[in-house]
Amino acid sequence: MTRTVLVTGGAGFVGSHLIERILDETDWRVVSVDSFRGGGTFFNLLEACDWDRERVTSITHDLTIPLTTHAMRLLDERYEVDAIVNVASRSHVRESIVDPTAFVANNVQLMLNVLELAVALDVDRFVQMSTDEVYGPNDDVSSATDYRPSSPYAASKATQETLCHAWQRTYDLPLTVINSANMIGERQRETAFLPLVVDHLQRDAVVPIHAVDGRLGRRHYSYVGNVVDELVRELRRAAPSGRVQLGGQRTLTNLELVEEVAVVMGVQPKWQLFEATVGRPGYDPFYPTLDDDWTPRVPFGRALERTVRWYLDA
Repeated sequence: MTRTVLVTGGAGFVGSHLIERILDETDWRVVSVDSFRGGGTFFNLLEACDWDRERVTSITHDLTIPLTTHAMRLLDERYEVDAIVNVASRSHVRESIVDPTAFVANNVQLMLNVLELAVALDVDRFVQMSTDEVYGPNDDVSSATDYRPSSPYAASKATQETLCHAWQRTYDLPLTVINSANMIGERQRETAFLPLVVDHLQRDAVVPIHAVDGRLGRRHYSYVGNVVDELVRELRRAAPSGRVQLGGQRTLTNLELVEEVAVVMGVQPKWQLFEATVGRPGYDPFYPTLDDDWTPRVPFGRALERTVRWYLDA
């Protein structure tokens, strides 16, 4: 019997790639829930479906508003949802610093409502998409086990995780939390670093490079297509894994990423260092290394070229 997977934030960056992979590699049905007020667009969803929505139902709903009993009954009876993957969250660090109360409230309330939905539907799998940022800076006391968030965004994601674990223990939620490094890929929000770099290089503009006291920031990077491979693999497993950490395929300074993008584009980059903590107090120059016990399908170099070409053609 075919499964039905509800994907929150299905019209966003990670959500649309997950839906695309589910449609390509399984016979499952998908219910996408998205407010279309953040990074999600209807174009992302249609592109993920290859413009064929026969197996996808799109519901427009702001998940900070609880679903009514009637709506939950419809999801249970009409679509018979088996699993939920929660990808929906506000994720822009700068926005979380400018307006932390609204930002954190959004992500916490959204999480509570999705957890309530999962319990009401009695799903057999709940996957929470999270980040390496919950572990804070890579320093003398860092580890990829303890929460040490530095930004309101990271704190909201750590809070989401702790709520999930509480629901697991109290309501027997069949939970897996997936922590991923930074992702690159098609359909990413234009304010993310890589599409911003492509845009600046196209316009022969100076690319701003984060640094702290002259020291370049570094990030672990993975291709979004490889990450959603792991999400689908988790949905196929007989039992939830509990926690999955996906270490980055490559570790690059901000400047190294700019230089690699410039090579793909065949241009000479212009760049300038600026003090990251001026606009982003609490900026983490680097994050702890996550477990790398996974085998990404697409090599990072190929993924980077594919991604840059997509933005150039968009």
